[in-house]
Amino acid sequence: MSLDEEIEKVRAERDAQDAEQREKREQQERTRQKLLALAAEAARRLSPYAHRETAQYLHVVQPSPMGTVTGRNGRKYRQVHGQWCWLMRDVTHRTVDGIGPVRTVILLLEDGRFARVRLDWPVQEPGVFVTSVDAHEPVAADFVEERFASARLNDGWINVLEKDVARVLVDCERSRVL
Repeated sequence: MSLDEEIEKVRAERDAQDAEQREKREQQERTRQKLLALAAEAARRLSPYAHRETAQYLHVVQPSPMGTVTGRNGRKYRQVHGQWCWLMRDVTHRTVDGIGPVRTVILLLEDGRFARVRLDWPVQEPGVFVTSVDAHEPVAADFVEERFASARLNDGWINVLEKDVARVLVDCERSRVL
């Protein structure tokens, strides 16, 4: 076999690998767009139920050191900003940064995004939870028992979130005070 034939074989292999990677990126982008569309539609449908704190509708604040909120063991935190949101699902208690199991939840923020946060402190006041980390988009590992590093969001997990949205919407409808 000549060098030119070997070069062509390698090029063909690389082209196939590049095409596969491109397809994976495009699939993830399509899934991300579905996730954003679902979040926007859910926020629109749930907005009439945003008038008062309920079991589904709560306030999450993100603290920083040195401030006005007293946390566990008298630690002080300053409320940087807060988001009203709907509680979609508990993810499971994760061991994070060596601090032991921490309640992690997926929320639908009023601005129309799903977010995953750690709720590190107990309720500070009715409807207010304090989290020590920024909100992150949900990841595939939030939907599977075992944490696969290579797991990716897919349509099956979007369907799970659709069921969560439907459940929260019906709960809000039934608990609404007219």
